[in-house]
Amino acid sequence: MMVGDPVWPLSASLPSSLTLRRRTGWVLARNEKTGAIGLSPRNFLQSVESVAAEPRAGGGRSAAKAAAPDRTHSLVLRDRRASTMPESNQQGTSRQAASSANAPVAAHGGAVRMVSAEDAKRKMEQIATGRRTRARAGADTGRIKVAFVGDSGIGKTSMILQMMRTSDIISTDPILPSKSEASPLGPTSLTIQEFRASTIPPLSLDISEDRFNLSFIDTPGYGSTLDALSVIRPVVAYHVAQFQRTDQAFTREATPLQLMRFLSAPTGAHTHIDVAAYCMLHRITGVDVHYLKRLSKVVSVVPVVIRSDTMTVDEAFAVKREIIEVLHREGIETFSTGLSKDELLALASAKVAGAPPYVVSARAPKPISGDGRVEYEGRKVLNEIEAFKDTVLFLHTDELRRGTADRFVRWRSAGSPKDID
Repeated sequence: MMVGDPVWPLSASLPSSLTLRRRTGWVLARNEKTGAIGLSPRNFLQSVESVAAEPRAGGGRSAAKAAAPDRTHSLVLRDRRASTMPESNQQGTSRQAASSANAPVAAHGGAVRMVSAEDAKRKMEQIATGRRTRARAGADTGRIKVAFVGDSGIGKTSMILQMMRTSDIISTDPILPSKSEASPLGPTSLTIQEFRASTIPPLSLDISEDRFNLSFIDTPGYGSTLDALSVIRPVVAYHVAQFQRTDQAFTREATPLQLMRFLSAPTGAHTHIDVAAYCMLHRITGVDVHYLKRLSKVVSVVPVVIRSDTMTVDEAFAVKREIIEVLHREGIETFSTGLSKDELLALASAKVAGAPPYVVSARAPKPISGDGRVEYEGRKVLNEIEAFKDTVLFLHTDELRRGTADRFVRWRSAGSPKDID
């Protein structure tokens, strides 16, 4: 507020200039200690009288409060990148979007607008086009480590073998058992295996450069034991152990910005996993939610539904909608290629393929058209395997690396804890 500007009571009508400021995130409010009135950012207020003073359809004061996110949530949204899942979680957003092709999203000032499937699809295509124009060739992809995590016996290993048949992969390495740090919680029968592959032609290799720039980490499934935590804890601890090895390469004087720049580079000068493909069979369970909450704190996560060849197309899109809603409701941060939760819901409700969570099959043929639908055993099934490969290995590798680097910096700033709750 400029010096000399008049001050209006909170109950008075505000001029259009201040109304504009209020809609862009600022409101008139009274300081509880001094009694002074001035402009304050809305997300720092629990109750805003001036917002309630503006009439809203069917809402009154309760609608005004619902439109204003709390301080903690707003700060998280401000820091979170555009490529994470829980973006459009304004309080006024309807949860009934899964039943229609349009999803509502809260606009500035608390108004609700609809996200159409056409707009969401256009944005998805624009993002993909932009990424393709800047994407590196297979030989320049850089080093990336992808872990496959989830239940047991659902086809995680088959998915890895399918990934290694990508046309850009030139050579592969036999299965290599993981080292002892794979079981950091002590003696266990669990085994983490590593598959290695290369997109670098031999003549393009530098002297002493490791030709295998891709690593696929196969983790044990939690369904192999009676106690799921006996698997979840060691797998998450494995990721933390990789963080610890990366941490040893830096002095404590390294700034977060320096760490982000170094760890986001495609040189592979770190040991931690860049992205985890969290695999589910037909639905998301309570165990999955618990696992994802822990795992998403230490690595960028891409949700994947396995064995789409055992589902109809309608069932596949229904599962996508369910997973999007659960992840949003539980506050689990997953990678969404730059699309908001409401845009993902609009695409899934309109049965538009190509966006997370990906529904894939290692058995069904690769899709030829962009709609992801293929013929398998005389019926139509959805297979987004190509979209998943492009996201993880080529189009969004930089964002995925940055996402995990950001988690590493937060983990290091928190004192490098050994346990992730």
